[in-house]
Amino acid sequence: MMHLAHVRVPKTGSSHIWSTLLVRDHWDDEVTLCGGHFRVSEILDDHDHTWVTSVRDPYQMSISMFYMMRRHSSVPGFDANQAARVAKDPTKRNRFVHTPHYLSHLALARDPDTTVEDWLENSVPNHGLGYHFDALSPSDFDVVLHCDEMERSDMLLVNILGCQQFPWHENVNPNKTVGARYPEAQFTEAMFRKRNELEYEMFDLGMERFHALCKQHGV
Repeated sequence: MMHLAHVRVPKTGSSHIWSTLLVRDHWDDEVTLCGGHFRVSEILDDHDHTWVTSVRDPYQMSISMFYMMRRHSSVPGFDANQAARVAKDPTKRNRFVHTPHYLSHLALARDPDTTVEDWLENSVPNHGLGYHFDALSPSDFDVVLHCDEMERSDMLLVNILGCQQFPWHENVNPNKTVGARYPEAQFTEAMFRKRNELEYEMFDLGMERFHALCKQHGV
């Protein structure tokens, strides 16, 4: 029996990947599937898991998280909904949602005076790559996908796991990136990289694994 474990790092295209894995037409009764925003250490057990994950540049991932938090937290009933999600999840796979770090980041994102540069300078990712890959390096994952190369990533899923390709669309808002819009962007990115060395170490390992898999499977 194959035990698929999808470690869903937020803002890395994991929703699309999860939707693809959930299509049961390409699985038989000999496949089990679990997935969520959990740390690897939370599901390490006696199963010989087939590990699946995705990575993204930590800088852009953090910016995307900022806009997601700001957008979602403005929805009426957001706090109650988040609490309900955690309460009904016996596996605690969304446990980072109410950690102190997450709540402090949420307060920062909600502040209307907070700019994306403020966010990058004051938030430390507790929802990122280093958080999720606490007990297994991306180098050791069976499948590593890249958020910014989703077509190739889909082909890897097809070649490695035998999945059917699931329709997707590129969801990139040019107003939610840091580039020419912000004159100080280069300084901010350099500072962010220096403060988040573990994130970039995990990202680089993940990209090495992604490219090695692409070469191995002719993608």
